[in-house]
Amino acid sequence: MSARDKKKLSVRLAACMETVQELTDNDGYSLNDTFHRLPSRSLVDYFRIVKRPISFHQISRNISGNKYATGQEFVNDLIQVCWNARLYNHRDSRIFHQALVLKHHILTEVIPKLQNEKSVPDHSSITYTSFGDLPDGPDEPMVDEVLLTQPVKNDEFAPEPSPLRSATSTPVPTVNMSMVGQRHSTPNHHKQKAVESGIRRGRPPIIDKPFEIRIKLILKAFKKLRDPNNESRSLVQHFEKLPDAKYNPQYYQVIQNPISLNEIKIKVRSRKYSNVDQFINDLNLMFANTKQFYEHDPYSEEYMDFENFNREAGMIIQQEISKSEQELISASTSGNDGVIRIPYDKMEINGYTYKIGDWVLIQNPNDPEKPTVGQIFRLWSTDDGNKYTNVCWYYRPEQTCHKEDRLFFMNEVCKTGQYRDHLVSEIVGPCYVVFLTRYQKGDLPDGVIPDGAPWFICEFRYNESSHVFNRIRTWKACLPDEVRDSYEQPLIPLHEPRKLIKYESPIRALLPRDSYVGMPIPEPTQGPLQNTPPLAGSVFLDEAVPTDDLGQYISSPNVTEMPERNDPASGRRAYLFTPISQLKGGGGASSAHYVNNNYNGMQASSAATAAAASIGIAPPASVAPLTISDQNLNSEAFAQSGFKPLQIQMQDQSKRVMDQQMMFPQQQQQLFRRAGDFATLQPPQTKTSIYSTNFHGGVVSYAIPDVDGSLSAASEQVTKRIRLTEQGDEETDIVFFRAPPSAVPTNRIVTNNGIEFGHSAKYLAWKLKRAHV
Repeated sequence: MSARDKKKLSVRLAACMETVQELTDNDGYSLNDTFHRLPSRSLVDYFRIVKRPISFHQISRNISGNKYATGQEFVNDLIQVCWNARLYNHRDSRIFHQALVLKHHILTEVIPKLQNEKSVPDHSSITYTSFGDLPDGPDEPMVDEVLLTQPVKNDEFAPEPSPLRSATSTPVPTVNMSMVGQRHSTPNHHKQKAVESGIRRGRPPIIDKPFEIRIKLILKAFKKLRDPNNESRSLVQHFEKLPDAKYNPQYYQVIQNPISLNEIKIKVRSRKYSNVDQFINDLNLMFANTKQFYEHDPYSEEYMDFENFNREAGMIIQQEISKSEQELISASTSGNDGVIRIPYDKMEINGYTYKIGDWVLIQNPNDPEKPTVGQIFRLWSTDDGNKYTNVCWYYRPEQTCHKEDRLFFMNEVCKTGQYRDHLVSEIVGPCYVVFLTRYQKGDLPDGVIPDGAPWFICEFRYNESSHVFNRIRTWKACLPDEVRDSYEQPLIPLHEPRKLIKYESPIRALLPRDSYVGMPIPEPTQGPLQNTPPLAGSVFLDEAVPTDDLGQYISSPNVTEMPERNDPASGRRAYLFTPISQLKGGGGASSAHYVNNNYNGMQASSAATAAAASIGIAPPASVAPLTISDQNLNSEAFAQSGFKPLQIQMQDQSKRVMDQQMMFPQQQQQLFRRAGDFATLQPPQTKTSIYSTNFHGGVVSYAIPDVDGSLSAASEQVTKRIRLTEQGDEETDIVFFRAPPSAVPTNRIVTNNGIEFGHSAKYLAWKLKRAHV
């Protein structure tokens, strides 16, 4: 295909792509906002599951670069975007719903349009290509109209990337038959209670306050505005997004606080507004920016749109503000389930005041001794007087399905993708969940955790469908929007890194006798009552993961057994997990020895020997060894030559860190007893230095010819060298040294792995000069 033909095809495809980018779902959210770019590379699971990631941005670049030779290639890329979204995301998520909208548009608009374009080379053979089965079934060239038109009720809140999906269907929650039987024989408020309690959601429900409903109705009305001179053109198209800084940098030089409808919608979705006035202030700022930048050209399309949009917006705002709160709440439930929900910021239950973002324990009737750990995302009441909460469940280790040798902290929990509705009367009491990274940094101050309340550690997100654990990289993404900006409590810093003690699985004994590597993952055991976590998880055998550096398994290279910390009550064996960052740095938990360095010709002392032995290197020949007690490290282990596997090296290093902590008090006493004789690993200069002119015969490292005398005149304090030219004239050069010109007795720090800390050369030279004054 010639370049000219490709260019013609690109013109046709660009028109199709423009219609795709203008698509919105039933709630008015743009598909282009969702599919314009790929997720961040930090979302490792996405790129592990999705084998061919692609975005609208990449498709647009292919069109502008004339990369497509056929219409089918373009259609296949659009289908790939849709297929990837349905593969990775939950069926009840907004992204999944938007993927169905895209699929419907491909089938009903894109493919028929290209089939009718005679200029498209393969127009008669363009079809819908299936890339394989999806978790929700085969990807057939049709779309379920019911799913397409069904309103998405529970996933506007998108605090985190959707959990990993497996190739198997998600289990459908069973229906409580006792509730079904009551529906025709109980009063309406009992019927409503049956509907509200125990609902399983993929995202928290949308329960807006009256002012939030008002704002959303205003934005919805904006989308219906049209140019009075061209009904097919939206009046807000120039206000949807900010100008591209690459093509219009002048805009950002003139406008100090740029804002568009896109930024305003993001603030609405993330609940940044606390009243309508804040929303209106942002609209006024947007209009003021447009007027300021385009007022020099009052007949431009942008300025004329500003005048029309500003006038229409004022009328829409006045119309919505005039509505009563009851009218707004009733309007928000129309087309939904008819239940009027009144949101709350906080509620008082059993003497405790709970607000959004608080951690709670929920009744677990299947196992009352283990109440469900959860975080409050929503609080509301209904018109019958019942009060409800929506919480995100966190599973305990014994409620998950995991590898037989998996390790857990004693009080560990894992975040799930389940957001369950509960009556507030089911709340047992408060608790607290701390992210592992913060747990490593310090302790929480008094008052953060209520007295007597349990606390838990969380590091992983658990997918109950695929039984996969994924490390949480951004803790903020797991929290409600309302507390993301103020969730961190100040920590009491630790004086040394915290020891991370993990324990073997509490249900390791449940491994089937006939288990084998690669066996199917047994399903968890469900209890007789609904709306509770599994009664018991399961364990299975699988291949070891030698590359794991998160300490997830007994076989992990940076995990060592710690028998003295075994738990006698449960019989679980303990293991010390040393993060790879500490291993690389020689163990942040190791102590530092403060020694005195005397550079006046003394030989390197025994402190250098002890430090060298701790990292397995031989001391210099001039170092006199110091005999230390039997608690010193075994030097024979370091004298052996040959390669050690990574696992053995890491285990040895971890053991050395522990031994060094044990032996430091005795070692410190001996070291300080002869503090005057100690030196660092680097022996002092006692002979002529080839890098310093302070010793006879030494040579300078660098010199700059002072041709015009400007350098010499700069300061009388610099070191200079006088030399003779070929003509016999004297010239002065500024001298620079590679090392300090002389040594100064000072205190330095030598860590157990031989790393030396001390003052800079500049400071040492200043101190030497001061000593000679």
